[in-house]
Amino acid sequence: MKDNINEIIKNIIEFMWKEYGVIIIFSNEKLIEKTQLAFYKSMIIEKREKLDIIKVNLNNINSYKKDLGINETKLFVLLHEIAHFLLLKAKYKQQEIYADLIAYFIIQELIFKENFINIISNILELIDFENFSKIDESISKDLKDISKLFIYKYRKFLKINK
Repeated sequence: MKDNINEIIKNIIEFMWKEYGVIIIFSNEKLIEKTQLAFYKSMIIEKREKLDIIKVNLNNINSYKKDLGINETKLFVLLHEIAHFLLLKAKYKQQEIYADLIAYFIIQELIFKENFINIISNILELIDFENFSKIDESISKDLKDISKLFIYKYRKFLKINK
């Protein structure tokens, strides 16, 4: 069975909006950093109103990946930025490697096992596997728990029961 990555992305966008009020934008607009694939920003507007935005730059992803793995890259980049949001929500230290690991854990749960290795092989250069092993075991467990909670809420949102 093949995963429909675009459908997964669409569902995640809807879930993040309805569950957390996070706005996710895929655009071709140039970002400040020319090689930046995406960013997450949280800002306060109207005194107490908080606005969370994830912006994914399609131009940079398309030029970065050329042909193979564009959808997989979009999914990983989106989940990486969502991981920054989840780290902030959990009052956890913001580190790129932590966001990578959470995104990796989430992809493990979202993708059919038979497609997982193929998908990961398309985004290998985005993931710092070498440093995953350097993360303290208790921190790694916390990050796994954060990803499991996200997956639980996401599946509940989709009304999917295994």
